[in-house]
Amino acid sequence: MKWEIVMNNDYLRIDIQSKQGDIEYDSDSSPKSWEHYNRNYQNKYRLYSDFDFDNLEFAQWDGKTISYINAPDINSDKNRLFAFATNGTLFDANPHVFRIGGETDWDFKQNSYWQKNKFGKLNNLVTDSNIKERLEGCKVMHHTLLNFSIMPATGNMQGVKSEGYGDSLDRFDSFVSIIDDYYQGENEIILSKARGNRKSLIKYLTYFEDVYDYFEQHYFINDEDFIKRLVESGKKNIENQNDVERYVSLAEDYWELKEKYIMNL
Repeated sequence: MKWEIVMNNDYLRIDIQSKQGDIEYDSDSSPKSWEHYNRNYQNKYRLYSDFDFDNLEFAQWDGKTISYINAPDINSDKNRLFAFATNGTLFDANPHVFRIGGETDWDFKQNSYWQKNKFGKLNNLVTDSNIKERLEGCKVMHHTLLNFSIMPATGNMQGVKSEGYGDSLDRFDSFVSIIDDYYQGENEIILSKARGNRKSLIKYLTYFEDVYDYFEQHYFINDEDFIKRLVESGKKNIENQNDVERYVSLAEDYWELKEKYIMNL
């Protein structure tokens, strides 16, 4: 199914529903999100032609055949589509193994399960009504195209992002800081969940010069001062209302910058 998207600022801020056609998806790896990725990453992402953005696949792992099955799980509400590398050897991977998927950048989702309820954990630190209102605005942005980007699925960088430096708040600033750590020579955190795909993830990361190049390629923003703010913030704990305000301000600035860059691609 092809989705008709009108190219204006509004389409970037519309909530992307999980049910598309007859299948329930993770919104950030759904057909509608992939149409957005395909349109925009061809203009910015250096490795665009090395992944098959036009022939997306499901990737249900079959342990018996040691391969991926290109079919949705009808019992799941979290189906995901991936773009596989057209030549796995570029990433030191076997054929049809290395793949990228969609990822939600800033996690402000409210969830009934406390461990997954990032919004609730942040909201509980806030008493100021203005900050609470801004935090509510961040929650509204959670499932929008401005808050979705691509990420390697092979190597489990998503797991690294979710855990961060140990607070498990799925913080985008901490993830950017961890990427910077890697390019500064501290590689253990970013590779900590890669398991057998460690070599492939290292190869993927060699295609980017530093955190600024990685950031521009994946998130479109070319602003060193803003990226430095993310790196510095990512190393700090979120323990009080001022910390939450710092984090919310970064998210707001991120979406504003990303919107500007996308509209000028």
